[in-house]
Amino acid sequence: MNEQLEAIKEAISFIQSNWVGKSGVWRGSVSDFVGAVIKNAVTVADIKCLVQAINDGEPTTVEDLGGTIAQGELITVWVSKCME
Repeated sequence: MNEQLEAIKEAISFIQSNWVGKSGVWRGSVSDFVGAVIKNAVTVADIKCLVQAINDGEPTTVEDLGGTIAQGELITVWVSKCME
């Protein structure tokens, strides 16, 4: 799972650099987010589990990621611009 987390962090960095506009937040489908992952195989289920953990307040090593889960389904994912 560590390799998947590193791949997810890389995707977040890519999205922050290329897709986040003036609003400071990119919102999109989970399939768009998974499409930004390059280094390792990351599934929609992996992202859903991570977002659920974040939403439940569990500590993770992933920052600037969130999402909306409704009726057990990951509806949308968001990435915020990191504050430098």
